[in-house]
Amino acid sequence: MPPRKRPKSLVDLTIDSLTLILSTKYRSQDEFQKSDNSLECIRNLLECLPVPLLEQLITRLTYLLIGKDRQMSPFYSSFISFPLQNVTQLDFSRLFHGFRLKRNQNTAFKDFCVSTLKRTIHLTKLVLIGKCTDKILEVLGTTCHSLRELNIALSDDVTDQGLQELVKRSACDNGDRCPRLRLLDVTKCWNISPVGVAEMIQLSPSLRRLCYFNMRALARELARRSQEGTERSSFEVDYFECTDPKPQDLSVLKQGIVFDLFPRISTLKLLISDEDVGALISFTGLQHVELELENYPGAGFSNFFKHHSSSDLCQLVLQVNSMTADCLQMIAENCRKLKVFKFTGTTLIGEERLTVSSKCLNQLTHVEFKLYNSEGLYSSDEDEDGAGSPEIHPQIFDFFLQNSPYLIQVTFHVNCYRFMNLNYLSRLLADNPLVACEKLSLDGPVPLPLDRSAIELVLSSLPAIKSLHVSRWEGVTDSCMAAYRRDSKAQNLDIEFY
Repeated sequence: MPPRKRPKSLVDLTIDSLTLILSTKYRSQDEFQKSDNSLECIRNLLECLPVPLLEQLITRLTYLLIGKDRQMSPFYSSFISFPLQNVTQLDFSRLFHGFRLKRNQNTAFKDFCVSTLKRTIHLTKLVLIGKCTDKILEVLGTTCHSLRELNIALSDDVTDQGLQELVKRSACDNGDRCPRLRLLDVTKCWNISPVGVAEMIQLSPSLRRLCYFNMRALARELARRSQEGTERSSFEVDYFECTDPKPQDLSVLKQGIVFDLFPRISTLKLLISDEDVGALISFTGLQHVELELENYPGAGFSNFFKHHSSSDLCQLVLQVNSMTADCLQMIAENCRKLKVFKFTGTTLIGEERLTVSSKCLNQLTHVEFKLYNSEGLYSSDEDEDGAGSPEIHPQIFDFFLQNSPYLIQVTFHVNCYRFMNLNYLSRLLADNPLVACEKLSLDGPVPLPLDRSAIELVLSSLPAIKSLHVSRWEGVTDSCMAAYRRDSKAQNLDIEFY
């Protein structure tokens, strides 16, 4: 049976009550703005809250006070009463989720950020996706000297000048600007250049993770500066991404430039050819690799996944058009520490030859394996047409599940209609009862011949299950799913049906 929902903690109950009371107050604009006493009372109350509770409350109110009516005034009013000098984190990532602001509202919000961030002297983390400006970065640089994590992805108003204002010390500064900055996400900030990012990274000795869309050009710029002998030649950054769909020139990998500049890289995310995959053996501390192959796995792929440089991988994400089962076997035998494996492709050849070993894949906690037809590779699961989808053999399930007792999430989207029935599912769960599994998703381009009895089997066999995807089981109707949702709510079970 799935676990029951835990009762709310005193912290949750406190946040719920305060959120309800304060959101009502902030929405009463006339009353709120005329009463200085109300404002002072709220501020005094919030001053007494522990910082973690205060931050939870601010997050809840932030998402609640801006609804689809796009009214900003209650949100702005709330920040007048927040003791922001105590706050260490602000997350505006979902602030405008699902709708676009008018131009004047965008301008007003950015001005609000400038004035608000002048009060957040202890801020260590800020998420401001799509709304950051050079002026905001200047305020962060002069005010938030403890800043450690900054996510300003998708912000078109950020330029090289703004990055300089964030980290470059000026004559009027008492100390370095943001000297503790460890994570900076400027993904798809199209108006910053490799030269500007190179200037910034030179002035950020604590930086460990940089998410930038043109890391290849950045590596070339840093290598050029290093050759001139005027600036640092090695950096502590642990992440390198190059996923630009334009034709790739990854000679920076083959020439060893990236490894020389960033010797501590542990995470790679690349759109890459098979030949260039072989160059990854120069990296010695890899733990997380995401590869989208432009062509078929060949000698370069084999060289890397047979080399000891891939033996410490904990997470591996592959998007490959077509791959042989030998490649899967090779990965399993060499990557013994693998905890997360995700594969998306169109064809797996020879999976009936896969052999199961108790020494392989026994540390897996997450497995995701999806095969689509060529048209469905870049579409959603629901939009895919079953016609032409490759059929899969049952050995693929044994390969991933039989010796993986720690699995928490299991997702398969494959054409297994011919064998995935109640008897086969029973055998799978008998071989590995998946006692830690919280999420199970079995579907494919063709609805599977499973019904309510399969749901009952899963619910009775998986004691930790919290999410079950059954919408592509041909014997499970909408009314059946609605009945399970009602029953789980009545029994206070912590499970969702999809």
